Amino acid sequence: VLTRYLSYSPQLWYHRVDGTHLGLKISTPERYFLQFYAEGGYKFDLERSAYGGGIRLRAGKQQPFIFDAGYHQGSQPRYRGDNASLLLNSYTVLTGDDDFYDYYWNAQFHSAVSYRLRKLRATVTLGFSSEDHRSLAKTTDYALLNPGHVQPPNPAIPEGVLRAGRLTVAWGDDYVPFGIVGQNRARLEIEHSDPALIASDFSFTRYHLTADVRLSTFFRRRILPNVIDLRLVAGTSSGGLPPQRYGVLEPSSRWTKSAGTFKTLLFRPYEGERYLGIFWEHNFRTVPLEILGLHGLARKGIGMIVFGASGRTWISDAARSRLTYTPRVSREVHHELGFSVNGILNLLRVDAVWRLDRPGFYAGFGLARIF
Repeated sequence: VLTRYLSYSPQLWYHRVDGTHLGLKISTPERYFLQFYAEGGYKFDLERSAYGGGIRLRAGKQQPFIFDAGYHQGSQPRYRGDNASLLLNSYTVLTGDDDFYDYYWNAQFHSAVSYRLRKLRATVTLGFSSEDHRSLAKTTDYALLNPGHVQPPNPAIPEGVLRAGRLTVAWGDDYVPFGIVGQNRARLEIEHSDPALIASDFSFTRYHLTADVRLSTFFRRRILPNVIDLRLVAGTSSGGLPPQRYGVLEPSSRWTKSAGTFKTLLFRPYEGERYLGIFWEHNFRTVPLEILGLHGLARKGIGMIVFGASGRTWISDAARSRLTYTPRVSREVHHELGFSVNGILNLLRVDAVWRLDRPGFYAGFGLARIF
C-alpha cells in the first residue's frame, strides 16, 4: 500500500573518501501539489552518517510557482560534473583509475522559489543557501582491479560558512547526459556571496552557463536528417571564489567516451575560476555507408559521426597561491578531433579521437546517439 503514496530510491556509490555509501531516499509522488522527501545513508570507510529532507509546494493556476526548502548533511563533490554521476564514478574508482571528484563535508540549508513560463518553456528561480563547509581526508585506496593503484589525496578546502543568493534562468528541458539525444536548452546561473549582506565567510560572484543546440544540416527531408549538436560550457567569477565553487571542463574515463567531454583527457577535469569549452558532433547517420554501397550495414542503423572540442580554464596566480593542491589547468587551448561508428547493436558507438594541440590518440566506446 505504501508504494502507492511513496517512492523509494536506493543510493549506492563508492569513492576514495566515503568508501562504500549505502542509503535510501523516500519521497512522495510528483503528481501531488505538496511533496516531501527524506534521505539517509552511511559511509562505511568515512564512518559517518548522511541525512536530509525537504518539501516542495506547487501553487497557482496550472501551478506555475514552485517553493522548495530542505536540509542536507553529508559529503559532496567539490565541483559539478554533468556527465559523471557518483554511481558511474564508482566504476572508475573500483577499476583502479583516479577518482573524478574531490569531496568536502557540507551541512546545507537551502530554499528557493521558481516561476515557470510555460509558453516560453523557461523557468526563473531565486534561491538562498547557507552551507557549513569542512575538509575531508582520503580514507581508502581499495580497488577491485589494479589494487596497487594509489588514489590522489583529497585536498583541503577553505573552511567556513558560505551563504549565497542565486538566480537561475533555465530554458528547455533538463540536460540529458552522454549525448544520447539532441537537445535545445540553456541554463544560466548567477551566485553572489557577500559578508556585509548575509554574514558569509566568502565574498564572490559566480556566473555559469551551459547551452545545447541541435541544427539540421543535410538531407533535411528525411525523417532523421543529418544534424550537428553543439554544446557550450562557460563561466567566470569575481572576488575570492573558493575552489569548491570552481567550474570544470569534463574528461573521459579510460574506455568510455561521452559527448560533452574531452575524449583525449582522462580521469581528472580541467578546473578554474574562468572556463570556456565548445563541444560539437556532426551526425551523418547512415549516409556515408549508403554512398559507399554498404546498404546492409546502413539498414542495421550503422552511421558515422565526426566530432571535436576546444576549451581552456584559467586560475589567477593569487588564487593558485592559496590552494592546498595542484589544480589541473589547461595553459593553452585544448583541441581535439575524431570520428565515431555509431549504432553498433543499436546501443553503442566506437570513437577514435586525436589531440590536435599536442600528440595524442585515444579510442573507446560510449552510448550511441539514438536520435
